[in-house]
Amino acid sequence: MESDEIKELIDKKKTGLFGNVFKRPKPDEISILSTDLFFEPIWKIKGEYDIDFYRKNTHQISTDPHVKEIIIGTGVFPVLTDSGTWKKFKDTIKFGDKMNKTDIPVEEHVEIYRESELYLNSQGQPIEPNLKIESKYIENFPDEFMKSNKNNIRSSDLTEAPIIDVYLSNVKNNLGDILRIVSERLVVDIFEQIFLPVYEIRISDSKNNTKILRVDGMSSKIL
Repeated sequence: MESDEIKELIDKKKTGLFGNVFKRPKPDEISILSTDLFFEPIWKIKGEYDIDFYRKNTHQISTDPHVKEIIIGTGVFPVLTDSGTWKKFKDTIKFGDKMNKTDIPVEEHVEIYRESELYLNSQGQPIEPNLKIESKYIENFPDEFMKSNKNNIRSSDLTEAPIIDVYLSNVKNNLGDILRIVSERLVVDIFEQIFLPVYEIRISDSKNNTKILRVDGMSSKIL
């Protein structure tokens, strides 16, 4: 993001930071106090996950109106009856226009394989940065860059373990009501820390009210 782009963005947004929709300060009443560039960390995790497990589920079966009960193995599931041993299933019976339906509780043996890519911010929250990193933003000597810009690099207390935990929780989403796991495997192919440029622009109005405008240094979007 070039200096002229920053100035143009500030000119467009600065009055909107103060006042309200009915009354806003004039552009010449707004002063730019400082413009600082920081580098904030995010994490990129990409990997493979597979799991072999058993879970609870319910399958709905449709029958014609004359069917009284459904027999599956040693289980008997009523469709029309309203009394007897299987009365407890009454609430699961649903009546349609032409077909009757009943819900059958089952145990499923499931195998799932997933590939997933996840980005986390410095607080460990999943984000969608929509990164399109051009070569000009990639440092050829990252260690030297980090050292020379240490005062402008934002740190994070996140360590590898909680980041992997968040990734695993995300990739295991919507597996259902797990009863037992036969096997489970996680392979992390990419684990990267990326520092994104963020401009923080301190702006004040004629009443000395101060606001900070945060701008993504790559996309020029307001954060």
